[in-house]
Amino acid sequence: MNPFFLIIFLSTVPISLAHAEESKVPSLNEYMGEIVDKFDNYLDESADQRRQVDIKRARIVPKGAKPEIIIRRSGIGNSGNPYFSDGILFDGKRIQSNDSLSRAIEVFGHNFRTRKNVHIWDRLGVAILSYLPNHLLDTRTNEIEKLIHNPEARKIKSIIITLNSRAPQELTKPEYPFEGYLELDGAGIDNSTRIWEIRALTDRSDLTGAHPYIICSRERPSCKVDNLGEKRSDDVEFYTDKDQENGKIYAIVFSR
Repeated sequence: MNPFFLIIFLSTVPISLAHAEESKVPSLNEYMGEIVDKFDNYLDESADQRRQVDIKRARIVPKGAKPEIIIRRSGIGNSGNPYFSDGILFDGKRIQSNDSLSRAIEVFGHNFRTRKNVHIWDRLGVAILSYLPNHLLDTRTNEIEKLIHNPEARKIKSIIITLNSRAPQELTKPEYPFEGYLELDGAGIDNSTRIWEIRALTDRSDLTGAHPYIICSRERPSCKVDNLGEKRSDDVEFYTDKDQENGKIYAIVFSR
């Protein structure tokens, strides 16, 4: 072969290979996408099957006990996760994080005791953790003391509902657990409810595929509704036994 033509031929090989590789990339992506879709479908079907089994064996908490606390998500965000921005209903009265402490007193009543920044309604099994907003902390020292004890000035940070004898902190522990009807997204909860039962019984509307609804921490005995990526959402957290899935739920904390 003429050396000149050989040089030309060899110089075109990398270009030809490059074009060949470029033509393979979309088909490879399509192939990988198909595998991912199949795997996602497998996870979704597996989760649905497991959920159907759990629904059949989950214990249903009957309605009717008083007082009644209802917690419902406000919607599903762009992240695909639920978000909570409408507070809770206590016997039909709405109370939200960042409401004034005076609103909590209006909803839960005047029969409470105070320990530092915690107000505890012993007979209800409910506690409120409150704070003084930063802009009020700039007030002159002689006026801050008045504001600290002013329920109109203080804001709600957390609503703690105790279901069993332990609480997230001893400071927030009422003398009695909550004995009314508690519901989270359609799932009734009492002092015998387990995390897996809540997962099985909550309303799945608009939740896609194998969404876990509740995720549990590896560092400490607690779980929370998965609202990752939803900055507008309050947190719904469960303080549990070390056996998070099957152990007792000691308290539910609704907080900003």
